[in-house]
Amino acid sequence: MNFSLLFPASDSPRGEQAGASAFHDLALDKICSRFSTSRGETETFLSVLSRQGLEADTIRYRQEIFADFADKPRLLSDLRTLFGGYDGLRADWAELSHSSGGYSALKVTANFTERTCAHFRALSQVLAEYTLNSRGLIAIREYFGKLEADASLAGIAAIAALFTKDSADEYTWSVNAVADDKLYFIRAGITDVAALETEGVKKRVLGMFRKKEPDFGGIHPELSRSLLNEAVYELYTALTAITGGIYEFFRGLSEELTFYALGLRYVNWAAENGLNLCVPEIADAYTFKGLYDLYLLTEDTRPIIVNDFTLGTTEAGVLIKGANSSGKTSFLRGLGLAVCLGQAGLPIAAERAVLGKPGTVFTTFSSEEKEFEKNDIAGRFEGEVQDMRAIFDELGENSLVLLNETFQTTAYDEAATALAPILREIAKRGARYVLVTHLPIEAFGAMRVLTVERFVVSE
Repeated sequence: MNFSLLFPASDSPRGEQAGASAFHDLALDKICSRFSTSRGETETFLSVLSRQGLEADTIRYRQEIFADFADKPRLLSDLRTLFGGYDGLRADWAELSHSSGGYSALKVTANFTERTCAHFRALSQVLAEYTLNSRGLIAIREYFGKLEADASLAGIAAIAALFTKDSADEYTWSVNAVADDKLYFIRAGITDVAALETEGVKKRVLGMFRKKEPDFGGIHPELSRSLLNEAVYELYTALTAITGGIYEFFRGLSEELTFYALGLRYVNWAAENGLNLCVPEIADAYTFKGLYDLYLLTEDTRPIIVNDFTLGTTEAGVLIKGANSSGKTSFLRGLGLAVCLGQAGLPIAAERAVLGKPGTVFTTFSSEEKEFEKNDIAGRFEGEVQDMRAIFDELGENSLVLLNETFQTTAYDEAATALAPILREIAKRGARYVLVTHLPIEAFGAMRVLTVERFVVSE
């Protein structure tokens, strides 16, 4: 695919993969189940969200397109229908054209060409009905408009329209053959073709009793058929190359439109639950006003407590303290969800928001309340160490690491001492972190500490 509704240019960076456990820790799959109708849709949606650390312009590009679709939902529905059929053309064509040969293959390819051109016309007409504001949709409308007005494309469609008859015998063919100096034919091409007039029923019935001798103009019948087959194959090859090249330019857009369709359902689902969403800005610092945890909607938790939060440009991270069941995990999850959805170009669960420089989200969501086997404490600590090592293998500049009760085992009183240098290394890499912990804060040195009391975060 050359044209995309997810990236403003073919060479736009595609981002980095989200942390291995991020979507599970943030419960994104459970949230998606509330507005997705199939596993395939969910996988498409999460696949787009998983590419993180995109350029700010790419995020704004998607925000513009989403705003157009939110304002014109019927446009999205029409485009999904048309591009769904468009993407299906190639599979049908490939199966039929390669299962037959000669004229049959040419006829299948001609039908593919005709249907592709028909989709171009339909898409151009649909997009022309709307006032659009996004760069992506305006560009695709202009391109389809040019295709519709292109005389060369009209000529290709006209050639394809010739081959609608059931067999080659229903045409008159003019073939130009080229021979070498030994009079071996080395090339044959069609110079003219015309469909024969349909014969009347009586004439066809009487013709069954007459033996017809075809006139090959003095050329042996087998040689004539061989030249015709070669000429038909050459035309088939040319038509395949031309149409295939044009078709590929827009193949795959139906999957991208599925992402926007689920995005709209997500927004509607939030609205039905009385929540407001906002379109975040992209800057250097993280700033949230009225941030809340979308996951709480899946548990029918009411009321949903909102919080304000900032992570300034000069801060590497913050530490969050609070009693058990005070809402620390909920706050951290809400923050991670907002960053993941916002970086994908979607509205987020907050009254107002500014996202920091886009980066990959990593999570370690251990819990001091989780039950473990009596002798499995060491195994848990080792597992957390392995998880942290995996994060550092992928950690990059502007990444955001969300640490929930990491190294909280009672068997390791030195956990805070071990965690402090890890936080310093995260900052050294140009990444940021938010740590929820019960560990003594003295071991971490100078950093901002927030306290959560009954879901409310305060300095």
